[in-house]
Amino acid sequence: MSVRYNIFLIILGLLLAFQINAAPRPEYPIGGGNGFEPMHKARDAEIIVTSADQLRQALADGHLYIFISGTLDFAARPGELIIPDNVTLASDRGEDGSPGGRLRFSLVEELGTKSFATIKVGSNVTFTGLRVEGPTTLINVDSLAYGIQQAGGVNLTITNCEISGWPGAAISFKRSTGGQVKYNFIHQNRRKSRGYGVVVQNGNAQVDIMYNTFNDNRHAIAGSGKLGERYTAEWNLVGKERNGHAFDMHKASNGPQGGESVEIRNNIFDHRDSCWGYHAISIRAVPTEGLAVIETNWFKLAYRYACGSGYRTFIRGPGAPDEGALLAAGNQFEAPVSYDLVSPCSVTVTPPAGEVTRLPVGCESIGGIPGDEDDYDDFYEDDDEDEDEDEDDDD
Repeated sequence: MSVRYNIFLIILGLLLAFQINAAPRPEYPIGGGNGFEPMHKARDAEIIVTSADQLRQALADGHLYIFISGTLDFAARPGELIIPDNVTLASDRGEDGSPGGRLRFSLVEELGTKSFATIKVGSNVTFTGLRVEGPTTLINVDSLAYGIQQAGGVNLTITNCEISGWPGAAISFKRSTGGQVKYNFIHQNRRKSRGYGVVVQNGNAQVDIMYNTFNDNRHAIAGSGKLGERYTAEWNLVGKERNGHAFDMHKASNGPQGGESVEIRNNIFDHRDSCWGYHAISIRAVPTEGLAVIETNWFKLAYRYACGSGYRTFIRGPGAPDEGALLAAGNQFEAPVSYDLVSPCSVTVTPPAGEVTRLPVGCESIGGIPGDEDDYDDFYEDDDEDEDEDEDDDD
């Protein structure tokens, strides 16, 4: 048996070992939409609602399976919408071109910088096939409205939704476990010092984040670093635009750790090629279970790239593995990313070594990604110097 063949078997064994705990490849388009299953039908629901008042009444009457049709208008105020235990809010995003029912929340300027949850949910709640539209996509704004928040509950599931415009965070897991965020398009959550797609906060918060498209968020995923916080991120697509690094875990404000565990596998980071193009991952302290697991991801840029008179690294922080460990774990850098925008849409990664990977992706979730039209050079926020505020909100 040749030396080359032995080396091949060793590499194959290592790659298989990395994938023992990995989620399977996406069954439906990343980001959801057309092609996602199961698609919810209005005829299957207990009740169909077409206004905010009808939704509130349906919830007060104890309905557990509610179909949202059209646009329901709310104000972005503390506890504007309360979802009790065991409720499913559904619509038909992607069915025959439907964008899905919309929950739209308008800005309440007099609330200023008050931090609050707008949609508070109980345990075993599901959002599926919906658009949840927050009050603003601006970076420099006072509002600290959070979108969907589960505080102290279990088993919040969000699938096939489009969620945008939340200056605090689109989705917040606050001392809640069993969360599932899958096949969503999460974008334009951008406020300076917040602007999270998904955040785990206040300790003992856990969520699986898989098969989503993230674009134009400050951080796609974040954590406050407190004890018991963990997230697993797999098979997500991170688009070119953002005003902060993509995946984050803070050092806790009340201890030395960076949460309990961070696992990042098989994600595509399509970052713009720019000196000020933000890095991909920042693990700002070591999780209690050890260094973050960062395996078999694809990164458009090099691990180390020139910036001014010095260099930056694409993955940073004391809680992240070093360059050698990242390469040994099957991560690929300088891997070009391309898109097929004709339905059924797809994203293709062509790494310098290994196989070309082509994955299905929701057409609407990549419509704005292929170009580099937006320019953030006038708003550069160095996250390593400008630490986020405490993520505790007032609920």
